[in-house]
Amino acid sequence: MPASEGDVQPEDLLQVYLAYRSLLQTGQRDGRQRLGGTLLLLCEQGTPARLRATAARIAGAAALMIEPTADKARQATRAGHCDFLVKSLDEALRILKNELRQRASVAVCLWAEPSAILAECVERGVQPDLVDQAVEPLIRRGARQVRWLQKLADYEIGLAWTASLDPLLTMQNLDRCLLASLESDDWERRTWLAQAGPALGRTYARTRFLPLTRPYAHQCGDARTEIRIKEPGEGRWRLAEPQG
Repeated sequence: MPASEGDVQPEDLLQVYLAYRSLLQTGQRDGRQRLGGTLLLLCEQGTPARLRATAARIAGAAALMIEPTADKARQATRAGHCDFLVKSLDEALRILKNELRQRASVAVCLWAEPSAILAECVERGVQPDLVDQAVEPLIRRGARQVRWLQKLADYEIGLAWTASLDPLLTMQNLDRCLLASLESDDWERRTWLAQAGPALGRTYARTRFLPLTRPYAHQCGDARTEIRIKEPGEGRWRLAEPQG
């Protein structure tokens, strides 16, 4: 069954997962599995920033995304990449400070010119933990630049499942099967399975994504699911038949 207009596409899910993994690898400290209390500043515009804002919420971080175009800022909020749309740094900080104190995940879209906001952050001493670009004044004060991964590991395969019938029950069964296929200490994938749904919202209601190693568990799923696979080195997704 072809994906409906509201479905999130496998390639977008792959990019969100890669951003999620990048944030965990850059931002983890003290053995913590999630990034609660961590502030990410996103200066890059367009699709990468929106997907990275979603990834930050899955990882448990708080993200401030700066978008200079009003329509794109509204679109990012309507699509669920960001929780709030504000027009000043003061508004953004009021939201972020509260969520950071609670170590809660949130994404705030600030409709403003990035260069002006960066200058204001430096002047006022607003210090993110992570930045998506080499913002030297912030890096000198301790921010870490995220090294964004471009692909999965060579031993991993991207798998995406889409429910064709009864998506609620189908996805519940699929989640149980996927969790059972993971090692108990595989907290990266386990956290993704638990948090991707709340962060991605209704677009994730009948779709799942997970990178798995060989031998991979694409036997999870049944006749009601369409499975797509992306092998290492392949540029396109291909259909696969569920097994078992």
